[in-house]
Amino acid sequence: KQAVSEVLPELPVGEGTFALGAVGKTYENSMGIRRIPGVDDLRYPMTALELLRTDIDFLDFHVYRWGHPGDGAEVFRYFTENMGLRTEEADRLRKSKPVIMGEFGTFKENEATLDEGIRFVKELRKAALDFGLKGTCYWTIDTFEQERLWNLMHDNGRMIREVNEMRE
Repeated sequence: KQAVSEVLPELPVGEGTFALGAVGKTYENSMGIRRIPGVDDLRYPMTALELLRTDIDFLDFHVYRWGHPGDGAEVFRYFTENMGLRTEEADRLRKSKPVIMGEFGTFKENEATLDEGIRFVKELRKAALDFGLKGTCYWTIDTFEQERLWNLMHDNGRMIREVNEMRE
């Protein structure tokens, strides 16, 4: 943030992160980059709580199913707990530093039909907004080359229309 602020002091600086659970980890089972039995992925993102403690201006939290069972609300709850967002300290920090779900969506191998995908992302988005996140950004609008994802323009934009109905 310091380097950016020296050039553009008015530019907000944020950090985007995926959940520890996305790579088979919890805060308790993996302190740092190390191997965990049954988990081949060596990535270890900082928790959302650790990122909120820094001087960034906002946090961009990414949520997908990542193999976790349940509806969108259950998946959201699991990953916010997994990343330390459901603590008193995180609640306090979120009052002065907004958190957005800056990337979310669904994969066809998790939700096999467009109807299932729409239902899941609507549940996920509602859970995020009910929790108090300041906004959401769906991944992706029209990238049909990413064949594994249900993008917003499938079926002539049906998903974007149905997800946007939530505003009413």
